[in-house]
Amino acid sequence: MAEASWYYAQSGKRIGPVSRLEIDALAQTGVLKRADLVWTAGMAQWAAAGSTELFKTAPVAAPVDPPVAVAPDPQPQVAQPMVAFPASSHPVAYPAAYQHVAYYSPGGGMPTRATAALQGHSRPRGDTGTWPLDDVLVSQFDQTLKLRRRVTGAAQLYRLFLFLGVISVAAMGVVALVSLAMGGRAARTVDTVFVVQLVQSAAWTALYYFTWRGTMRCQRWAPMTMLVLYALGGVACLIGLAVLGATGPDISAVIVGIIAVILIFGAMIFVSWRSFAAIPKYLAQPAWCQELLVRAKL
Repeated sequence: MAEASWYYAQSGKRIGPVSRLEIDALAQTGVLKRADLVWTAGMAQWAAAGSTELFKTAPVAAPVDPPVAVAPDPQPQVAQPMVAFPASSHPVAYPAAYQHVAYYSPGGGMPTRATAALQGHSRPRGDTGTWPLDDVLVSQFDQTLKLRRRVTGAAQLYRLFLFLGVISVAAMGVVALVSLAMGGRAARTVDTVFVVQLVQSAAWTALYYFTWRGTMRCQRWAPMTMLVLYALGGVACLIGLAVLGATGPDISAVIVGIIAVILIFGAMIFVSWRSFAAIPKYLAQPAWCQELLVRAKL
């Protein structure tokens, strides 16, 4: 049977694999501390070296034969110092089944990654010795954050239109109430067209509310619905401008209108499509990343 390989973590780095003989030498010479985390096949998770057999197993003296008288050696043997076996200085990945296990760096120093990220910021005053995230997990979180921002970009657009819709509906409602209260000619301004516009504004406001919430919760129907509506609205505006240009005398104003429609509706379509495409990639990221972003309301 092949000898089991061991891994250990020091100063934020994973080192290994090393043989049992090598890690025993590291423990005996003090290179491996009791607080360092170790793992080998058969262990459910990473554990402090002091709680494993590396430090618990005491050397057993080999049986000796009855003493036999021997002639003194004119040149007595001198005990040779134990030489530690070299260990790999390059960090290696955890075994696939244990990549999620967090570790603690007993050295107390900040990893190079954290130092670079906080460069130019005020010095942290809290604990700088605990680093449960390694480079792999930080990279996963960064990727999840980028995808989340693509998703919420569309949600922020819908929330902006929701805010404008609420203001519009409230203003139209106030106008209707004042006109009805005044009676006479003022009351006649609240005609069928006005009521239809009020209902349309309320419907769009409600739609933006649900698509905003749906997008924040990564429901793909929300950005897809707005993408289709923006595309249809853009096409309708372009057709109307084209008809106006064919019948109206001022063609330059029509051209400016067409450019404005393409830019405005094109931007809204792009934001919605980007969110729609990012949602499945975001949902495929680790759930712990998604939890942190939701808790942070990002």
